[in-house]
Amino acid sequence: MKNVSFWQEFSISTRLAGSFGIAALFTILASGLGIFTFIQSTQSLKTLTTDYLPYLTSAHELAISSRAISARSLDLINSRNQSTRQSVVDQIDDEFRLMTELIEQLAPSGIESLGTILITKQNLRDGFQQLNTLIERQIVRQKRSAKAVSYTHMTLPTKRSGEEKDGRS
Repeated sequence: MKNVSFWQEFSISTRLAGSFGIAALFTILASGLGIFTFIQSTQSLKTLTTDYLPYLTSAHELAISSRAISARSLDLINSRNQSTRQSVVDQIDDEFRLMTELIEQLAPSGIESLGTILITKQNLRDGFQQLNTLIERQIVRQKRSAKAVSYTHMTLPTKRSGEEKDGRS
């Protein structure tokens, strides 16, 4: 009895066909695995773009809106008259309306920090209202002060034209 391996019992053409068949089988299995992985990746990307991306976009826009309010607050501080102040207030109010819409868009997402976002928005709103009140009072005070100075200059006695020429005070 000869110790012969399993493949040696077959002819070369049979062995070659068997090798190609096994290679084809592995190719089919690898292709199936690749297709399955591709489908899974596609589903993951679809979930990401349809479920999470809109919320991420809204959260990003919310951050931009918050930054815009902070920047506009500086414009409010620099206001020198009521019309400029009111214009800035209107712009900030628009940003707060946008923030409210964005928060409403985020609500269905179930974000755990939504409560914190709402509290932060309210604190930002309260701080803005306090700043607006202070700036409004400051503008009124400056206007009154300017009127008082103007009135004082009108009531002070001025030198008579003859006194200036004589050098008398």
